[in-house]
Amino acid sequence: MKFYKKLLFIFFGVIIYSLNCKAAIETSYGTDNDKDTLKGKKVLYVYGGWDGHEPEQCRDIFVPWLKSEGAEVFVFDNLSCYTDSVLMKSINLIIQHFTQGVISPEQERALLNTVKRGVGLAGWHRGTGDSFRMNVEFQYMVGGQWVAHPGNVIPYKVNIVNTKDKITSGLKDFNMKS
Repeated sequence: MKFYKKLLFIFFGVIIYSLNCKAAIETSYGTDNDKDTLKGKKVLYVYGGWDGHEPEQCRDIFVPWLKSEGAEVFVFDNLSCYTDSVLMKSINLIIQHFTQGVISPEQERALLNTVKRGVGLAGWHRGTGDSFRMNVEFQYMVGGQWVAHPGNVIPYKVNIVNTKDKITSGLKDFNMKS
């Protein structure tokens, strides 16, 4: 009987989690094709750390795009912005591309609290997943810690399986080496 109770508990947990995820997605992206999802949003773009991930080059791609989509963008090449309480209370989204950095306890606490109150956090690869190796609370918030490239640096093909989603619309399969 205990097994079935556990199974039922897990089943209901998955259903509730799925409904919460669906609601979060609809709240974030809308249910129709919102074309102005960034219009009027305040975005904090934080970059830096290891040069091998080309933080300046990424900044030069993403910041102009964010602005072209109507976002007001605040750009920082250091982590001091996280302790600016006025700034942190005014933003809707944080995009972080900061590899192998060191964050102070005050900066980490301010960042964690901002995300806890509902501000979005976005990033990719080691710019978020390997930002602060010594900060377990940050790793919990992100949902993991970058460890290594499987097989080291290898060539592979990225297959776009859903081209109807607005995020992948117009993308085609491509080759990578990383």
